[in-house]
Formats: sequence, C-alpha cells, structure tokens
Amino acid sequence: MKTSQFLSGSMVVAMMAAEVISWGWQWYLTRTFYTGVLANCALVCVLKYTKETLWRARGLKDSALLSLYVTTLYVGLQAPHEVSGGILSTVFFLISVSQKFLVSLVIVVVLDKVRF
Repeated sequence: MKTSQFLSGSMVVAMMAAEVISWGWQWYLTRTFYTGVLANCALVCVLKYTKETLWRARGLKDSALLSLYVTTLYVGLQAPHEVSGGILSTVFFLISVSQKFLVSLVIVVVLDKVRF
C-alpha cells in the first residue's frame, strides 16, 4: 500500500473527532495537547491499517467489536501499571478504559463513513 493511498482526509477528521472526545472527557486532568494529538494520530493510523487489511468493519456492530478488541489489548497492557490495589485506582482505570473504547469507536466509525 502506497503512502498516497493510505493517507486520506477521513484520517484527519477521525483524529480531530478523537481529540474533541479526549478533551471533553478529560477536562479535569492536565493533558498535554501535542502528545495527545500524536497519540491520536498513531491510533488512527493503526486502526485504519487494521480496518483496511485485517478487519473488514462493515457496520456499527463490527466497528464496536474492533474497538472492543483494541480496548481489551489496552487493558491487558496497561492494567498492571494503573491498578495499584485500591478500589479508587480501579474505578479511575475503568473510566479511562471506557474513554479509550469511545475514542477508538469514533475513529473506526469516522474512517468507515467519511470519504474524501
């Protein structure tokens, strides 16, 4: 796949939508804008590649399932570092997990629906 075929306007829209959700969700936290944009760009690239080569998401149900798998991967990698044994850290981690699911779902849906 050539770079010109991989990059698209829908990727920009998906990244902006993910950033809006991240800012709206985490308004109470101090969040660095540039690292958030960089992380969302990486997530958009990974999800676009996965959606185009490995997983043909044809509807909202397939998009939600792909987002659930990506979120489960995040939980498996990040839970040992975030959950420190207390109930409060577990609750905060589950809130973070739900935000990651929502961001990845919006990215996949925007990549599927927006064409230009």
